[in-house]
Amino acid sequence: MHKFTIGGVPEYFNLPILNAIATGDLEKADISLKWQTVKEGTGAMSKMLHDGDLDIAMILLEGATKSILDGQRIKIIKDYVTSPLTWGVHTSPFVHTVDELYARRIGISRYGSGSHMMAFLMAEQYGWPKESLEFVVINNLDGALDAFAKQEIDIFLWEKFTTKPFVDAGHMNRIDTVATPWPCFVLAANARTMAAYSKEVKKICQLINNQASLLMSNKSLSEVISKDYGLTPEDSELITQEVKWSDDLTVDEESIQKVMDTYRALQVIHNTVDSKSLITAL
Repeated sequence: MHKFTIGGVPEYFNLPILNAIATGDLEKADISLKWQTVKEGTGAMSKMLHDGDLDIAMILLEGATKSILDGQRIKIIKDYVTSPLTWGVHTSPFVHTVDELYARRIGISRYGSGSHMMAFLMAEQYGWPKESLEFVVINNLDGALDAFAKQEIDIFLWEKFTTKPFVDAGHMNRIDTVATPWPCFVLAANARTMAAYSKEVKKICQLINNQASLLMSNKSLSEVISKDYGLTPEDSELITQEVKWSDDLTVDEESIQKVMDTYRALQVIHNTVDSKSLITAL
């Protein structure tokens, strides 16, 4: 039995993966799959994939794309969440509008992360020159809460439902949102894992797809999300209306191209390649 490790953020998006592990069907296929929570997000997972500490990760499309362009040993293997991601633009509790921001210190989990990449789209939305942005590495959501309390950052971008309990509790404000103009999550894999174990990885993805289909037809999904992730029933119901998991093995090449074109126009990346070169088909 070969052992694999799959990582992701501690958010409701990972439900199909966790359910696929819980069924025991992988063991029946002589595959051991271990889940690893990575609170630090996409930038950290990219490095862990590159280093071989993760075999597979649920990772943001834009982060995976940039990491591969930067030379990391990663391949995109399938779409995972095909709906866009809505990022909350968060500020300290004392700031209520963009016009009240007198500095632009942006908390990011790390360079190359989703919170870093989306900051450039936010700046374009507000007409801010990217040179006006100052980045402060705060590692994760807990780090952002601490940085707001110490007045070390002015803005923090994170998935809007995950931060909702902290907004409701008055630890931060959400003054706006920024949505990705592409599907949000893909599954990406270490290139050496794919070269050696593509058959096993395909089986893992097929079982995750099965669970994605079951979840999307589950009329009690909002109750599951509310219970497992500490969200209100109202927010959980909204999530079920917005989130769409992929249940096939395809990769949307046009979305990869759109990511490259968008960030090249913003001068965040300086070259584009054939989107097929970022993918290993299952």
